[in-house]
Amino acid sequence: MRRQILKLFRRLGFFHTRIAGRNVFWKRRGDEKLYVNALRDAEVYQRHAIFSLDDLGEEQCLSRLTMLAHGIEKALSLSAVKKPFFLAKFPILIQLAAKVVDNGWNTGDERFIMAQDAAVAYFKFHEGSPEVDAFREEAQRVFGNLETFTQSPLIELMPAESVVSFQDFKAFCHSRHSVRSFSDQTVPREDLTSAIELALRTPSVCNRQPWKVKILDEREEIASAFKLQNGNTGFGHEVRTLLLTGADMRSFLGPEERNEPWIDAGMFSMSLVYALHAKGISSCTLNWCVDAERDAQLRKLLGLPEWFRVTMFICVGYPREGASVAASRRRQLNDFIL
Repeated sequence: MRRQILKLFRRLGFFHTRIAGRNVFWKRRGDEKLYVNALRDAEVYQRHAIFSLDDLGEEQCLSRLTMLAHGIEKALSLSAVKKPFFLAKFPILIQLAAKVVDNGWNTGDERFIMAQDAAVAYFKFHEGSPEVDAFREEAQRVFGNLETFTQSPLIELMPAESVVSFQDFKAFCHSRHSVRSFSDQTVPREDLTSAIELALRTPSVCNRQPWKVKILDEREEIASAFKLQNGNTGFGHEVRTLLLTGADMRSFLGPEERNEPWIDAGMFSMSLVYALHAKGISSCTLNWCVDAERDAQLRKLLGLPEWFRVTMFICVGYPREGASVAASRRRQLNDFIL
């Protein structure tokens, strides 16, 4: 039967190969590379993302806890909160918190503490509810005495107004340019980490904060990484500091979130570029658009874990005196509004 199906597809004009043990068909010559890379990316994502509550590792468990705790946080920030809410998911929060405790994992992690804060707020909001009180005993076992726990606030009042005027922010945005002519001056590590810390204010899916940054400041290491990247010709040799930004795939849930690492890491990268600019540090963002084989080469070269989805290179430094930048004419506003 399988041979007959293969013959039928070939007669219909489809090309065929086996990739990772699967039969793959495509209609045009040259499409094979697309399918090979898509399947390899899918296999890596499947190994690390969350597809069920079974066999969760510590990082996956804490990420899922964050997602659940943020669900309570978001509900309490609504203008009209119904009682009871989150009844189907709250026992899952308790179950995963118990998994952290019972496995001896890090209960001092901010994500576990966030879940504890959420549990306290949830019980307080549903005071006297028998449906919610049914979970109290197990919650006490997992989190300790909820009555004496000093809870951090889950919600706060919205600031009355922005602390930066639109005109000031407009001037700030217009003053930033991609620099491709760097001096020999070294960027202090504390300035880098200050900018990264500020970029942590970036929004992320369900507040999971999946971002990761790899800092390279050895010339040979930077040069080796640049050999695998296609956009640094003519200036890569001047870069003294290179940041690799990306996301932890263990933070994401199921096939629906397969593209989320690029979204969250992309938003974080822009925040980081602005934070660097605010510190007087220039940057140039470089794409990491490569096939799966080259991506694996970078991981091996730098000893990067497979769960780290590299999304961007950011060259960091101070411009040479009198350096020029690309004027980069911008398209009209109407081109972007659908």
